[in-house]
Amino acid sequence: MNPEELKKLQEEFEELEKKIAGISGQLGNSVIPKIGAAVNQAKDLTESFNSGVNITKKLDSEMRKLKNSIDSSYNLETKLNEELAKQLTSTKRGAAAKADIIKNQITELQNERNLNMELEYSLRQLDKANNKQQEINQSKKDSNNLYKALNSLQDKFNVKQIKELFTLTGLFKVLVDAGFRFSKISTDIGKNLGYGADNANRVTNNLVKVAQGASNANVTLQNAAEAMNELSTATGFVAEYSADALETQIMLTKQFGLQAEEAAGIYKLSVLTGKSSKAVNDAMVGAFVATRNQLRVGVPFKATIAEAAKVSGQLAANLQNNPEQIVKAVVQAKALGTTLEQVKNQGESLLNFESSIENELKAELLTGKQLNLERARAAALTGDQVALAEELNKNVGSLEDFQKMNVIQQKSLAEAVGLTADQLAEQLRKQKLAAETGKSLAQITEEEAKQAQERQNAQDKFNLAITKLQDLVGNLVAGPFGQLLDMVSSIANIILKIIQPFVNVAGAILNPILRGISSAAGALIPGDDIAGYGARTLITPTGAIALNNKDTVIAGTNLFKGDDIMSLEKGALSFTPGGDIAFKVDVVKAIKDLQQTLVNRPAQAFIQGENAFVSRVTTKGVQSTYKSA
Repeated sequence: MNPEELKKLQEEFEELEKKIAGISGQLGNSVIPKIGAAVNQAKDLTESFNSGVNITKKLDSEMRKLKNSIDSSYNLETKLNEELAKQLTSTKRGAAAKADIIKNQITELQNERNLNMELEYSLRQLDKANNKQQEINQSKKDSNNLYKALNSLQDKFNVKQIKELFTLTGLFKVLVDAGFRFSKISTDIGKNLGYGADNANRVTNNLVKVAQGASNANVTLQNAAEAMNELSTATGFVAEYSADALETQIMLTKQFGLQAEEAAGIYKLSVLTGKSSKAVNDAMVGAFVATRNQLRVGVPFKATIAEAAKVSGQLAANLQNNPEQIVKAVVQAKALGTTLEQVKNQGESLLNFESSIENELKAELLTGKQLNLERARAAALTGDQVALAEELNKNVGSLEDFQKMNVIQQKSLAEAVGLTADQLAEQLRKQKLAAETGKSLAQITEEEAKQAQERQNAQDKFNLAITKLQDLVGNLVAGPFGQLLDMVSSIANIILKIIQPFVNVAGAILNPILRGISSAAGALIPGDDIAGYGARTLITPTGAIALNNKDTVIAGTNLFKGDDIMSLEKGALSFTPGGDIAFKVDVVKAIKDLQQTLVNRPAQAFIQGENAFVSRVTTKGVQSTYKSA
């Protein structure tokens, strides 16, 4: 073989090797793994087949067991049917024998059922009768309860006053009471304002007009007069107050429940701001509603208005005496657990710059907190209490922060903001309470808050309505009737002055005569023939008189008054006509008759213009006229 052929064979061999290598690679990369997977699947299939064969065997076994069970059940059923047939045959034979017994039992059951039905009917009738009696008893009980309730309502709601108002006697009593009330109020007003009768009556009549024109049942003449006195006491000055001032004062005290001085603070703000008392109150209510809704804190309504109304002095001046700003400041201070007065005191301590800055640096060193009280000092300098409270609160932190500090740290922080450790701890506690309680509160409206101010319970409103009705009726004639009562009282005083001289003259005549009679009687008692003293003694203004043990003592009024002469036993005291004692008694009687005649003589009273006159006849028969005071 030549080299060319050998070379060609070698190349073909190499080409064949390459193809073999490629086929081997393909087999190694694809075919062989697939063959392996197929082998594994075959194994799985074999195992599954074997398992299937086993399951089939088990199923066959179970099926055989089930077939045997079914066959057994068929056999049992057959046996049961046979037994049942036997029992039926036996029953048919025994049924005829037991028929009479069963019939008798049925008859007995029917009789018992009929008896039970009759008994049930009787029981139902008895139950109905019992229910009827219970209804009657309940009706009586309800009637008694209703009667008691009506009596209770009558007592609570003063129904008797309503009835009396529509009777002539009750109406007259209302008018008389109103007249006396008008007179008293007018007198008190005159003393307070320094007014005479005419001006005092005019002011009182103005109060009557206020009461008559007010729709609020609490505004009566009496309450208007009390409100006028409360405002004068609180301000230290007197004035003829407007209907607005009086009605607002009455509402705040009688309905809202403020103290007189607290309510008068609303009037003071109205004077200082030039607004009506009602407008000031409405502004304060609106400010409270807006601030509490915004902060969502449990700040009480009544207490806040009361505190705001009492704000005065430098605090009020720094807040421009602005009702809204004052209320806002009070609410915010309460939300921070403090008061405006305490915030003011803290501000004053901050304005002591040297010690304040020293305390601030000390607190920063001990607590590790970065404090910045410059804005707080600026707010304290301008009197901005709201900003001051907010800045102080920012620097203090929360109650939880404070509780983590040691005692020295707590003290240093408190001193930095112008408080003691106890004060700061309590402030933080209240602050947390305000925030937590506020979560349960609903948002409120200004109208709702005003209703809360004026709301009263049903019984109070009913009784007030009766009082208001009596006031309106009585005030129709209160002024003229009250002045008439004053005049009658003046006339009575004049009459007393007229008859007083005659009483004095009669007394001057009677006293010596009576003393003479007493002396004469005293001289007659211890006679010379009396003996046997010691058992009884009579104590008199002139001394003690020892009585004879056998003496009879007579005591009484007008014992010896009579027109005829009495015949007495021997040794008894008697008056003889023309005797000294009898003469004195006659004189006394004549003087008493004269005195009675003078007292009973009528005096003539008449009115001319605004003056009252009294005319009488003197003892000399001369007519004289006196002008009443």
